[in-house]
Amino acid sequence: MTTIDFQTLKKTKNDGLVFYGLTDCLEEFKTVINNELNNNGLGTGTFEDKFEGIYELNVPDGRRDIVFIFKEKPSIDMGKLAIWRIKLNGLASWISDYVVNRASDFEMC
Repeated sequence: MTTIDFQTLKKTKNDGLVFYGLTDCLEEFKTVINNELNNNGLGTGTFEDKFEGIYELNVPDGRRDIVFIFKEKPSIDMGKLAIWRIKLNGLASWISDYVVNRASDFEMC
């Protein structure tokens, strides 16, 4: 998995999702997320049809967040995805919100 730093994340042109504090089963998580999106009518196709990539973001407090950056035109229903993300009860954020709301986590970097 490719690592991304916070400064690079702030400069990404496409939005995406950040999942907080994930485990080591990243390939399995990638598959689970893709299946969840497809099975709930949020998206279609493969992971690569939706996301340009998956990245690891190491937070200074030791947490590891996982970043999914959307493709330019992802095969995702963004309205339904917004509702799905809210139902995750704080386990994920939009990249655009994360870089604002979590900036203080990276101030020591």
